[in-house]
Amino acid sequence: MDIKLVVTDVDDTLVKRHHNVPDATVHSAIERLQNSGIHISIASARPAKLAQPVIKKLGLEGLQVIDGGATVYDFSKDCAVWQNWLALDRLREIVTIAMLDAEAIDCFPEMRTEQIEDFSMAMVAAPAPYVYVQIREKHRDILWKELEKIPSLFYAVVAQDSDLLHVQISDENSTKQHGVEELQKILGVSKEDTLAIGDADNDLALFASAKHKVAMGNATQAVKEASTYITESVNNDGWAKAMEYFGV
Repeated sequence: MDIKLVVTDVDDTLVKRHHNVPDATVHSAIERLQNSGIHISIASARPAKLAQPVIKKLGLEGLQVIDGGATVYDFSKDCAVWQNWLALDRLREIVTIAMLDAEAIDCFPEMRTEQIEDFSMAMVAAPAPYVYVQIREKHRDILWKELEKIPSLFYAVVAQDSDLLHVQISDENSTKQHGVEELQKILGVSKEDTLAIGDADNDLALFASAKHKVAMGNATQAVKEASTYITESVNNDGWAKAMEYFGV
């Protein structure tokens, strides 16, 4: 099997959520793949500053997809090589809707979550890759209906804690799929040569960029149904086991 590119979600896929260090088995697998000439890229919501520690700990080389897919970043040169962020006027339009039933919000380029009682529109002063909100599950349909009024958006639940949903909203051309497709163009790699691995519903967009689609054992049901292979959970070295299954 000729896999040239592995694109991977980070939290709850490559590492446990909010961690920067993978298990030793996963780290060894990453080293083996890179030594064999396979490019590994994260596809993460993290901005450059917060992605850099995990990039360093993982020993990843080359271009990476960050900001939820809105940026392809060259960490060796500390600059973006492709970017599609929300312009300020559009960002404010989304925030006006998203904040209504939110408990917390992030609409900042540096990834900074504010509790809604501490937030004001005056804080929205620069373009950002996406809007992230925490809402209760009972408010999801209301939010979805309001967001439908704004054309050309992509929105998905990226994580869930009981009935608290973590929702990410971006331009429809700034998903993980689009970031990876830009990366593929730069690397000269096809969809057929790409393996994608993830766990949350926003990774369905990631799957659209790859022939081989791997769902973590802890993935949502929608991700599992869209996958071509289901591996073990993040707590059981699922990432490394998936690479072994595909012979890379």
